[in-house]
Amino acid sequence: MDQEEPREIVRTYLGDKGAELFGKVLGEFPQKADVIVLLQGDQLDRTPAALSLFQKGFARLILISGNNVLVGPNTRPEENDVPLNVHKTYLMEHEIPESSIGIDDQSFNSLGQATNIVKI
Repeated sequence: MDQEEPREIVRTYLGDKGAELFGKVLGEFPQKADVIVLLQGDQLDRTPAALSLFQKGFARLILISGNNVLVGPNTRPEENDVPLNVHKTYLMEHEIPESSIGIDDQSFNSLGQATNIVKI
């Protein structure tokens, strides 16, 4: 896939500043932090990345953010989210201590996740 294609897609929908921000995000590398935020996504698509960051020592806590209401097939277009405890179980099965996992179960969209994560 051409490297410019995703940037052009972002530029089409978010303009030049959006494409510039997208380029900066792509150039970022993980840094140590207080917490790794795992946004509930389609199935476990993001969970292995959070696990890897934890195992590499980027943070001592993982915060799973989402909800247990809008889960399952056909709940949201093109998504099939799983309950938050499925993410937690996956992490614990890969030797993440339960004490290192937090859950925000009150977020129903990206804005809610951002707001709740900042509060937490």
